[in-house]
Amino acid sequence: MLDIAEHVDETLPIDLWVMDNAFELIAQGPPTPHYQINVSGRSLGEPGLLGRVQDLLHKHDVDPRRITFEITETARIDNRSEALYFARAIRELGCQLALDDFGAAYSSFIYLKSFPIDLVKIDGAFITDIVNSPTDQALVRSIVEACQAHGVLTAAEYVRDAATIELLRGFGVDFAQGYEVGAPMPIAGAPASSGTSIEFDLRIDSPA
Repeated sequence: MLDIAEHVDETLPIDLWVMDNAFELIAQGPPTPHYQINVSGRSLGEPGLLGRVQDLLHKHDVDPRRITFEITETARIDNRSEALYFARAIRELGCQLALDDFGAAYSSFIYLKSFPIDLVKIDGAFITDIVNSPTDQALVRSIVEACQAHGVLTAAEYVRDAATIELLRGFGVDFAQGYEVGAPMPIAGAPASSGTSIEFDLRIDSPA
């Protein structure tokens, strides 16, 4: 479905619909401190996106500091200057910015260097078998080192067991996300904990 939307250039209406409904749920949900919302790379380069996001935040009375926008499909950003403007301006509002599925494409490193990023989410393809894969271990260590050099936090996706968490902690990864941390659930069921985001990212720089 999303492939069709991209083909007919309709990703922006879909992203705005998602934001509108997500902000409404956030406003009605428990006081969980932080939420992460995906926005496609194609929409990121659309003029006027910033104003629409501001309108939606105001409409639902959502504190921008509770929102992280996850940029997906960075290779498909058509208007890089407009995307960079949005990235800088949204952070000035108080929102944070993350790169999703990092490492899946070479362009990931280009955007880490040129965009004001707060968090990198390491693609789960490098995490699922990392305990048994020296190659994945080397790649994840290099990603963490690059992020640390830029002052960017890291989160590992698809974390499924305690052994993976221990390995990631040793590499300096900041957060873990996956079934070892918690299963997905509706916003209404999310715990109102100061240490838990809506995607159950778990800080792993100290024992949980």
